[in-house]
Amino acid sequence: MYSIYCVGVGPGDPELLTVKASRIISDARQIAYFRKKNTLGRARAIINTLISNSAPFEYAMEYPVTNEVDFRSDKYKHSINRFYDDCANKLKKLLLNDDVVVISEGDPLFYGSFVHLFRLLKKDVNIEFVPGITAMSGAWNNSKLPIAMGDQPLTILMGIQSREELKSHLESSKNVVIMKVGTQLEKVKSVLEETDRLNEALVIEKATMPEQKIIPLREYTKSEAPYFSIILISEDHYE
Repeated sequence: MYSIYCVGVGPGDPELLTVKASRIISDARQIAYFRKKNTLGRARAIINTLISNSAPFEYAMEYPVTNEVDFRSDKYKHSINRFYDDCANKLKKLLLNDDVVVISEGDPLFYGSFVHLFRLLKKDVNIEFVPGITAMSGAWNNSKLPIAMGDQPLTILMGIQSREELKSHLESSKNVVIMKVGTQLEKVKSVLEETDRLNEALVIEKATMPEQKIIPLREYTKSEAPYFSIILISEDHYE
């Protein structure tokens, strides 16, 4: 059986692909990627110019549900688990013909969907990983914001966490990244205000992409943030 190469393609700017990632993708005969229905998919869009002439076989793994169903519900868990099972079985079939390159936004092992497939496939399939630049790394570099210095710790939070969890971490952490903001923005902002951290926060929409915006959160007027949005709070405050 051939191998799976799970390749991180970075946060959005195609020029942030590593040399190794570019080589593997350019040589690929079979490419797989996750996407939301009726979209090209962010990862696939990033590599578009690399494969425009090579025309590999493409397998789009379309999520059956995204944020329209509560991720804690039985309906979501049943649907998404069946989806990952189906994807794993399809990849095994593709591996009978050739290697498969699975592309992943950011870094594949940092909140990447492929981790679910890795758990299902790792006993039967040889899987190699190629690291990629994360969205949060792209966000703090483009913001010119040192996120941690010397022995300072860094805390990574999710906007979907409860108010109590967010508050606890924000009270004990000076350098913070908050991901998966989206529809949770108002909750996150209120907790930041409650913990007296709102004036320290930056929101970055679509880091490294052409549409990127970097805005102090206290000046951010939207009630929801785009899906690819990150909030940064640094001990080395940007002011």
